[in-house]
Amino acid sequence: MVTTGDLSSDPLYAGVSETYVQELAQFRAEHPIQQRRINGVTWDFIRGGAGPAAVLVLGGAMSTAESSRSIVTALEGDYRVLAPAYPVYRRMDAFLDGLVKLLAEEGMERVHVFGH
Repeated sequence: MVTTGDLSSDPLYAGVSETYVQELAQFRAEHPIQQRRINGVTWDFIRGGAGPAAVLVLGGAMSTAESSRSIVTALEGDYRVLAPAYPVYRRMDAFLDGLVKLLAEEGMERVHVFGH
């Protein structure tokens, strides 16, 4: 899959409106996927915005970080925003420990949580 640049050559976007594809390409250029290795697990996430308050955006089920793009762009004018993709964990407590460490490493000690 093409992740940056010209998405029109990616068959995944065949039949998708050109406007949507252009907006996604612009979002990807402005919000590259970041990675952190925590407890041996790689976390992919998008971050944006600035300000004293932070928002953790949690997508549903197997969401990718990019699936939260409309929320990230809506909130980043007023908040620091972090939207993770979910790495595979066998236990919820290990997942939550990783998420808390990710927030700490990003300097987000307190966050508002937005789930969708």
